Amino acid sequence: MTSTYLQLFESVFFETFGKEVEIEEFSIVASGVVNTGVKVIGSEGTYFIKLNELENANFFESEAADLKRIQTKVSVPEILGFGRHSGFNYLITEYIEEGDLTPTSNRLAGAQLAALHQLSSPQFGLEYSNYMASISQDNTWKTDGINFLIQNRILPMVGNCLMEEKISIELYRKIEKLCSRLGKIIPEESPALLHGDLWSGNLMADRKGNPKFIDPACYYGLRESELAFTYLFGGFEPEFYESYLEVFPLEPGFGQRVSVYHIHPLLVHVYLFGSGYIEGIERILKRFS
Repeated sequence: MTSTYLQLFESVFFETFGKEVEIEEFSIVASGVVNTGVKVIGSEGTYFIKLNELENANFFESEAADLKRIQTKVSVPEILGFGRHSGFNYLITEYIEEGDLTPTSNRLAGAQLAALHQLSSPQFGLEYSNYMASISQDNTWKTDGINFLIQNRILPMVGNCLMEEKISIELYRKIEKLCSRLGKIIPEESPALLHGDLWSGNLMADRKGNPKFIDPACYYGLRESELAFTYLFGGFEPEFYESYLEVFPLEPGFGQRVSVYHIHPLLVHVYLFGSGYIEGIERILKRFS
């Protein structure tokens, strides 16, 4: 074992549980853009720990709050603790032995998401900011959902990309022009509580086939934007969407406008991973020009 990590885990478990926990073994089980996921087997059980060394000492505070907020309607891992120690931000949850997402799992997950989206708020946003990967998301309240999408998501992200010369001024202006037309493309709906980062990697099942939603970045927004995001990298199984629509049908024409919601997540990917995602943005701009 690496002594640094061993000491870290012993310390954060003591902070979390108020007693010493003997660490028997640990192994990296997931490593994303920002966080490293570690399976830790200790004398008190098996746990999952997310770690990063970002300077924000409250990095996982918002994720823990997000998990607590959505757990009333969707199944999530149990939150055990979070904080900062020895330069590391950490979040401790139960460890879930991963199983297969069966048709039954997908139907249940779709129904749970629909129930989550039926939780509403007087405005769009959230009372605190949170993160999409390492990018801080401004959730300042807005009374209009399309305005929130533009002012709190698309324009800040396209501005970041432009400032760091990841996109051209021409592309920036095309996206601005599309934003001015979104009110004619997207239907306005009541605020819906969203998971906020729902793609296939953030929906899993335990060994019994129970779905588990992980890594949220939630806020009250337009639910079509969440469903559109699920399609960006392949989508979920048909049973997921069928079950969702049985509980909470969409406005007609979603299939024709779904890709317009991809502007924001594609900009995030341009910012994090480079110009390979610009072509997808250009296709969307051409379609809705």
